[in-house]
Amino acid sequence: MSEKAAPGWYVPSSNPNTRRYWDGARWTDQYAPLDAPKAESSQEGLIAAGWIGLFLLPIAATVIGLVLANRRPVMGLTMFGLSFVSALAWALLLFG
Repeated sequence: MSEKAAPGWYVPSSNPNTRRYWDGARWTDQYAPLDAPKAESSQEGLIAAGWIGLFLLPIAATVIGLVLANRRPVMGLTMFGLSFVSALAWALLLFG
């Protein structure tokens, strides 16, 4: 007495790039592509960009704010305040 394979998707020997459905008794006409192998995602670039954003953008906004504060006080203070908001936003994104 031979055991039959359980119903499910199998890779047929005739076409190893697809899957075919076995209903438990026979092959059906249903085909599906093989799932593409997932590439390992590296988040090192995102982390580096986050750290750069966390430090450089607020520093740049602070410098611009201080320069503008001498020429246009309202605009300078706005930029100075935005530097802190920017630092907070990046910190939340990084450490969430």
